[in-house]
Amino acid sequence: VVDVTESDVWKYTTSCPPLVYNSRTYKTVRIGSQCWMAENLNDDSHTSGASQCYDNDDANCDTYGRLYNYDAARDLSNTIPGWHRPTDEEWKTMEKSLGMSDGDADEDGWTESRTLGSASFTLFDGQDSGFYVRFSGYVRSWTATNFTGLGSDTVFWSATKSGSFFGNLYFTRRFVKDTEAIFRPNTLHGSHNAYYYSLRLVQD
Repeated sequence: VVDVTESDVWKYTTSCPPLVYNSRTYKTVRIGSQCWMAENLNDDSHTSGASQCYDNDDANCDTYGRLYNYDAARDLSNTIPGWHRPTDEEWKTMEKSLGMSDGDADEDGWTESRTLGSASFTLFDGQDSGFYVRFSGYVRSWTATNFTGLGSDTVFWSATKSGSFFGNLYFTRRFVKDTEAIFRPNTLHGSHNAYYYSLRLVQD
C-alpha cells in the first residue's frame, strides 16, 4: 500500500499507530500526509461539556461513537495525548488530497456542493479510503433533545471558529447518505453547545 497522491486517489496506507485511550483501541488511517481516526470517538471521560448516545441507547455508542457538544469535544481533544480536533484547514488538506478542488474546499454552508469528483464516496463506510464515515446522526438540543439523521446523516466537529450568532459558530463537516458532496456548515444559528456531533481526531 502507498500514500495518496494527486494522480492516484485510490491508494491509501494504514501505517498509522492506533489511538489507544481509556482501554479502547481505535483504528486509524493515513490519508495523504495525515493520520486520522478511522472510527468515531466513544469516550465519556470529559470534565466539561456533555455527550450522549443517539436516542440515549448505549448500543448506538458502541456502533457509531458518542455525540459531543463543543465543550466536551474540546476537553477531550486537549486530554488525549498526541491527537487533536482537526482544524478547518486540516479537513481541507485531507479533502484536497482526495481530489477536491481549492474552490470547492473553500465553499461553506449546509447546501453548497463541495464534491470530490470521482472520489466522492471514498470516505464512506465500506469504501476505499479507510476513513469509514458512519451515518451516526446528531442532536439539536435547542429544539429540546432532538435526535436526527441516524443511518442517513452525520456531522463532525472542527476546532475552527467561523463566526458568532447567539453564541460561537464553528466550521464542521456534514456527510449525507447518497450524495456526492461534503458540506462545510457552521453550527447553524445558536450556541456552540446546543449541538452534539461526532468527533474524529487527527494526529499531532
